[in-house]
Amino acid sequence: MRLKYLFFFILATSMMYGQNAKIYYSKTSDVPTEYVKYFTDDAIKELKKKQYYLLLINDSIKFFTPITKFKSFESVDTLITRNKKKENVYINKVKISQTATRNYYINYKKQYYVSKINYSLYNKFFDVKDTLPKYKWKILNEIDTINGMIAQKAMTHPKPNLLYEVWFTEDIPIDAGPFLLHGLPGLIIKLVVNQHVTFSLEKIVYEKNPLKIQKPKKEKKYISEEQWNQILNKNRKKSKIIKEKCSTCANNN
Repeated sequence: MRLKYLFFFILATSMMYGQNAKIYYSKTSDVPTEYVKYFTDDAIKELKKKQYYLLLINDSIKFFTPITKFKSFESVDTLITRNKKKENVYINKVKISQTATRNYYINYKKQYYVSKINYSLYNKFFDVKDTLPKYKWKILNEIDTINGMIAQKAMTHPKPNLLYEVWFTEDIPIDAGPFLLHGLPGLIIKLVVNQHVTFSLEKIVYEKNPLKIQKPKKEKKYISEEQWNQILNKNRKKSKIIKEKCSTCANNN
């Protein structure tokens, strides 16, 4: 009954106040078995901690940001190197923090977004500015009840290695969700990324007055989303490790 009352409260307030709201999401993650060897035990514990995000909505302007304080963790435990003749294998202990937090300022009317990224590996900020992506959604016939709301499943595959599975509800007529996701006839109340990361709606606070969402300060230099991905991929190529062969690693003493 409590979930039923929550649903009717959300529906009634959304009709009264429209698209001026604070939407809270939680994020949970699991580490696929095949990737466990790439992280220390402390890193895995940190990755599995529940984290929280906030989505601010003021009509065509939206702002998505983490509200959990992220802890930098050692994500690369060992580095395997070989000499030119490949006769010997050298195992070196390295510490590379790979925490990257980012927020998104989204202007749907002008179809662009600005994102500030704090990347601890380089101990610097990156500023991304790009055109808002258009997602090709496949709306499925799968229906579920989430927090007392009727939700329908949809999927999109924007990149070969990226799969978004979402559940949206038309009972909350807000075209929004985590990150840059949009293009559905209702709010995304659950998102699963590559089957291992899940965002879930925690609560919605509707505002009587329009929220003040500050436009990001204009930076001297911006990079595109593609350029940011190139930076990430370059780092991943440097982070090839084989944890099982490291005698100093956790669980291998």
